[in-house]
Amino acid sequence: MKSLNKRERARTTLDYFRANRFHLIIPVIAALAIIVAGLWAAIIALRPLPPRTVIMATGPEGGSYYELGKRYRELLAHQGSNFNY
Repeated sequence: MKSLNKRERARTTLDYFRANRFHLIIPVIAALAIIVAGLWAAIIALRPLPPRTVIMATGPEGGSYYELGKRYRELLAHQGSNFNY
């Protein structure tokens, strides 16, 4: 068996990669897809959600600010939020 020097080994390695580059592209694309999917899932899982409870200071009962608080409570109830005033 003939021993190859560094230049010949590099040439045979390059020839191998040139001949089989399409076989190498598929695993690289699959690995990139897995990495992107993992990052996307991490961003979705770690992104903080908006608060579901809103506390607002309003005026005394019967006042205009109190009535405004009642309207906000109705609007936010449709979106699934709790509204305390």
